[in-house]
Amino acid sequence: MAKISTYPTISPPLGTDLLIGTDVASANATKNFLISDIIGLVPTYALTIKDEGVNVSTNCTSIDIVGNKITATAVGAAATITALGPTITDEGGAVTTDCVSINWTGPNTRATAVGNAVTVTNEGYTDLRLTTAINKIQILSIGSGGPAIEIVPAPGPNLAIAVTGIFIEVFGTVIYGGTTTGLDYFTGGSVPILQTLQLFNSTVPKMFYNTTHLQPGAASTSILENTAVTIVAGSGGTITDPGGADVNLKITALYQVIDV
Repeated sequence: MAKISTYPTISPPLGTDLLIGTDVASANATKNFLISDIIGLVPTYALTIKDEGVNVSTNCTSIDIVGNKITATAVGAAATITALGPTITDEGGAVTTDCVSINWTGPNTRATAVGNAVTVTNEGYTDLRLTTAINKIQILSIGSGGPAIEIVPAPGPNLAIAVTGIFIEVFGTVIYGGTTTGLDYFTGGSVPILQTLQLFNSTVPKMFYNTTHLQPGAASTSILENTAVTIVAGSGGTITDPGGADVNLKITALYQVIDV
């Protein structure tokens, strides 16, 4: 018999191809083994998501990840769990690959899946933060009647955004012209929920915090379901570039997502 190394190589092999081996259960008899059967002996990886040692179902407030080939990242109140190969189970039953959402939600928590990435988001009443940079092009756009700029996206059905404050950073070297120096903030009503003045008429770098709500309780400032937070030029005024204006803004909205 020729050396095994001298035989031709088949690439790629098939599951129906055979390998020669020893059957220890049959007095070490020499037998053929299917490649597919050998592959079947390799263990599969599984991911179990637990809350303090108990399988997650509802009321999850913290998650311990047990398994292999898993990466997890957290930014603020959002945690992203990426499965690189395991099976995700919910109460012991496998979640199918065509799953678009996974139900381990507890109070004020939502889990969604896109591809292999699972995102768990806290939608409770703890203040959330979202920062938006506003550049010159955007400022001049709203200053000439252009569309409002979204600084917090709509939260989804049966949810609403309650703004608790606005933190603003102003920086630049040349001021703008026009009939307004500030911004109005809306959550869907016809009257702004907040106003910020003296933004575009100063080159002095400054930071400030605005929590003044206008006309609290008025129907026109009502919090509307599934509505974004947007900004427009203050009082419907204009913002113009007298030449070289470059004041920019960084707006951080502090808010809560509430059930409605």
